[in-house]
Amino acid sequence: MRVLAPAKLNVYLRVLGKRPDGYHDVNTLMIPVTLYDELHVEPQRDEINVETKGLDISREDNLAYKAARRFIDTTGINAGVHVRIVKHIPAGAGLGGGSSDAAGVLLAMNRLFKAGLNEQDLASMAADIGADCPFFIMRRPFVMVGRGDIPAREVHIEDRIFLVIVPSFSLNTVEVYSSLDHFRPGVDNYIDASIKTIDSTRPVAPEDLLVNDLEEVVFSRHPEIRDIKQELLDAGALGAIMTGSGSAVFGVFRDYDHVENALKSMGKCEGNRYLCTTIFGGG
Repeated sequence: MRVLAPAKLNVYLRVLGKRPDGYHDVNTLMIPVTLYDELHVEPQRDEINVETKGLDISREDNLAYKAARRFIDTTGINAGVHVRIVKHIPAGAGLGGGSSDAAGVLLAMNRLFKAGLNEQDLASMAADIGADCPFFIMRRPFVMVGRGDIPAREVHIEDRIFLVIVPSFSLNTVEVYSSLDHFRPGVDNYIDASIKTIDSTRPVAPEDLLVNDLEEVVFSRHPEIRDIKQELLDAGALGAIMTGSGSAVFGVFRDYDHVENALKSMGKCEGNRYLCTTIFGGG
């Protein structure tokens, strides 16, 4: 079975404070976009095998392996599974590739073994694997709270083109959040009115919501990421922001003509560029 696992962009990310369990409470609007890892999931007799092309990671640290193990332990199915992952989503860029792969494994195994679990069941299972994983079960624009694992409300996003620029280096999420605790001691429970007052029945323009509390601490250590954001703005983006804990930055554009004109004016900045759009309806 072939499954596409999408990347995500954080249009809005407020970090509200550190929890007793070591995680941080967040309020974030995440959207799935058309940049995908490719998963091939097949049943086998006993073992769980995960083959990840393009990423050197141990089995114990592989969220896709953890997802397969969690699914088998929870459902009690008497089978194993072979998962082959072809990576296209850059790791350590704030795009959620590992979490999406894990959710993709759960979705695939649910269909493959005809387990009959609903979205809520799978999201609950996903929450035990990683904070972003439940979002990738739903695969629709959502405001997420808690650790980022609790869906608060679905949001309708106006159609836009996103130009994602990923530097040649990755960032460690744990280290970024730890740096924020030193950079900004204390708890900040401020949530912008723009995100509080979103009307779930009307599409919202993503460029009107762009906030990321992690930007300044990352920019202070990696000014080249700030430079990428500024280059996108100078090229005419409607807005630009770092996604998640970085290192990727994305610009928002009206349509393909808009982004093509921007690309003509941009220099050859370091890193890779990806054009993508929002996924609607859990595709």
